[in-house]
Amino acid sequence: MDKMTDSLFGSYSQMREQIIELYEMLGRRYNQDSIANALTWMTLRFSREGDKSAYAIVDNGQLRRHENPFNREDAIVLYKYVVRKSIEKNMPNASKEIFDKLYESLGNFEKGATTDIIPGAYGEYGLCVTNPVPTRGIPSNEVYLEKLSLLSDEPFHWRRVGSFGAPNIEHPIDGYEIITNDGNTLCTIYISPYQRIISNTAPKGFYIKG
Repeated sequence: MDKMTDSLFGSYSQMREQIIELYEMLGRRYNQDSIANALTWMTLRFSREGDKSAYAIVDNGQLRRHENPFNREDAIVLYKYVVRKSIEKNMPNASKEIFDKLYESLGNFEKGATTDIIPGAYGEYGLCVTNPVPTRGIPSNEVYLEKLSLLSDEPFHWRRVGSFGAPNIEHPIDGYEIITNDGNTLCTIYISPYQRIISNTAPKGFYIKG
């Protein structure tokens, strides 16, 4: 437990400081043990999971935990606190504007698509920049890619090749080059991470692993 505390918070005293800060932020409505439990669980989940969105960590996570005492509004306060601490750890001088952009990039974009095909998209699904695969935040791009297999079942890996734009897609699109293990480049998969789901549809030549 001590090793995990040091890994997540730096030290036990730093964890206690965060618990007390949240205790005050939440109007002392919850006991400190409940806050400590939720803070540790969310921080661990945020550090390890590919999908770091509020949907994954709050709606499909903390709020479903046994004996969860928090309503959604207060659970979101906890989640935003965990996000802020993570950003501060890597970018101590980040402004509110930077925080807001990074917060959205984690999958907390409320106006995104909720279907596997983005409304108004056209061209070959996932293989054309005008029809990118929707995902829920930049970290979940790799969550999606890890679900893919080639129809031939040949192993592959990927590398990000840049950020792209399309006239019908509002936000930046990430491109990932798909490379077989013997070095052949097969295609580029385009992903739009500013949506509200992680797609369960595969581009042509691929399938979603069961």
